[in-house]
Amino acid sequence: MTQEQFSKLQEIAKGAKNIAIISHKNPDGDAIGSSLGLRAFLFRQQLQARVIVPDSFPGFLRFLPESKSVWFFDKMKEAATQYIKSADLIFILDFNTLKRIEEIGALIENNPCPKVLIDHHPDPEVKAQFTYHRVTVSSTSELVFEFAQKLFPGSHLGAKAATCLYAGLVTDTGCFKHNLHERTHITAGKLLQAGADHEAVMLEIFDSNSFNRTRLLGYSLYEKLIMDPATGLAYIALSQEELKRFDYKKGDTEGFVNLALGIDGVKMAVLLTELNDGLTKLSFRSHGSFEVNGFAAKFFSGGGHKNAAGGAFEGTVDQAVDRLKESIPELIKMNLQNLRS
Repeated sequence: MTQEQFSKLQEIAKGAKNIAIISHKNPDGDAIGSSLGLRAFLFRQQLQARVIVPDSFPGFLRFLPESKSVWFFDKMKEAATQYIKSADLIFILDFNTLKRIEEIGALIENNPCPKVLIDHHPDPEVKAQFTYHRVTVSSTSELVFEFAQKLFPGSHLGAKAATCLYAGLVTDTGCFKHNLHERTHITAGKLLQAGADHEAVMLEIFDSNSFNRTRLLGYSLYEKLIMDPATGLAYIALSQEELKRFDYKKGDTEGFVNLALGIDGVKMAVLLTELNDGLTKLSFRSHGSFEVNGFAAKFFSGGGHKNAAGGAFEGTVDQAVDRLKESIPELIKMNLQNLRS
């Protein structure tokens, strides 16, 4: 975006009565952190905004400032629909296709108001009058930090916004393990200077576990972790029955896939979780030059980043595992081609 576009958007924002901030289904730390961070910053400019997401976020994010203000579309559909229809400015955060927001996508398309896309995923398909997009950045939260400084130059971010954005940056990098770029640590430092609560972020996201989540982790690593040394694949597949056995709550499997990736000899790790609507969710992680986003897109209707991607499979977790195993030769072929190019 040019400075002229920022100036134009600033005037639009100042005149807006209903600002909607939308993020994707199954919102993660970056989705909620960037959305609440932007909302808190706009509030400091005397602008009112509402964060709306398709469904709920993991419980470990409830500590974030104003997290209770988020509207879940599946829980309050009528009110959320009316708000989006009446919005005179819409921010679209942390997703690159309207498929990620299901029914909300049509509402956004049918609203002629100005729209702003802020995202770091490759190949954005969302059409917006204003686009702040870059792949070589840690997170959408980092982009929101940059965006806020350019939208209202000289304005202080505020501790609430800084904490939310810091949480988004930390979660999307796996606590600074991946998606790192040249300015990531510089941005983190600036967020801390602005008042981000580092201690609360680390405690609530990485060091707070329920008894059942801890038991599920032990079960997953001891009973369900499979590794194939020949291909460098490690995976954990959890059925609905197994999740219910440990009273699964959204977010309980956060980080499991990274533990599988940490095993010596593993090039790619996958976590497969069976949802209760006949769908299996997949999370992919990899090391270095081993890419998983193209593989997730080709075989599991997903996408994401080079070393961190997601996907879904219509069927049981066992069927998804079969699909995964069948596709591994193609994955290896795709990465060999990338090495040659």
